[in-house]
Order: sequence, then structure tokens, then C-alpha cells
Amino acid sequence: MKIKVIALATFVSAVFAGSAMAYDGTITFTGKVVAQTCTVNTEDTNLEVTLPTVATSSLKDNGATSGMTPFAIRLTGCAIDMAGSQNVKAYFEPSSNIDLATHNLKNTAVSDKADNVQIQLLNSNGTSTILLGEADNGQDVQPEEIGTDGSATLRYMAQYYATGKSTAGNVKATVYYTIAYE
Repeated sequence: MKIKVIALATFVSAVFAGSAMAYDGTITFTGKVVAQTCTVNTEDTNLEVTLPTVATSSLKDNGATSGMTPFAIRLTGCAIDMAGSQNVKAYFEPSSNIDLATHNLKNTAVSDKADNVQIQLLNSNGTSTILLGEADNGQDVQPEEIGTDGSATLRYMAQYYATGKSTAGNVKATVYYTIAYE
């Protein structure tokens, strides 16, 4: 009886050991941590950007945009001449607020919500779209150089983006950001 128990235990161990070694692939994570010290100005920590009121006729077709509005995140206290972190930008964090198909912010207004309207973020040039929901290097966010006084201003644009014929109503969207160094 002892031999049967030992044989069974050996067999079960071999089966589970073999399945633990069956890999389908490997994922390697890399990154970098720097000793940068930039501080977001208090009034820029939680920004509220108000886009202009626009007519539904300006957002009547899929891909139409309107109401481009600049906004900025000001930084101070950045270390100067620090190896590996001379430039700085915002990294817009992934969340359920992002439409991964359009890379825009979903309209999360609760009452009297406009349909087929999202918020699109762009770099300060107003032409290159920030691809929300992508990894840091895939968002196409343009970095700013840290000034000799240890400050930087991260300038961006926001605009309405139609995902079809828009309807009148409220628009609200939220995005979270982290300061990223290059």
C-alpha cells in the first residue's frame, strides 16, 4: 500500500511540475527612476478648463472638431542639469474615461448630456493629437525643456471632437496626469 501511495504522489508531482514549466511567453518590464524634483504649481494641480459654447452644426460629422482651448501645467523647483531628465511632459494616465478607439476623453456629463461628443487633447501646436490610452512613448506628447530657472510650462490644447452627429447638451471629461521626465 505504501508503494502505491508513493508512486501516486510521484506521478501527481511530475504532472504539476510539468505544467508549471509550460511557458507561453515572457514579459520583461523596463523603466527608469530619476531624482528630479519638479513641483506642479498649486493652482495647476487640479485644473478646470472651460471650452467655449459651440453650435451642434460645428460638430455634425464624425471627426469634426471645434472650440480649441489652450491650457497649461506650470512646474517649478525642477533640478537643473540633472542627467537623464532635462525635459519634462505630462503623461496622461489610462482610465475608463478614455475611448481607446479614438484616443479621446469620453463625455461623462450626468445630466442633459450631449451625445456623440468627446474631448480631444493636442500638443501646443494645435495639430498633433495626443493619443490618450497609449503607453508613455506612444502618446506623442511633446516634451518641454526645463528652464535655467528650474521651471517649465507644459502647454496643451483641448477641443470638442464629434463621433457622429452631435446633439445639444453638457460635456464633461476628466483625465489624470503624472509628470514624466526625459
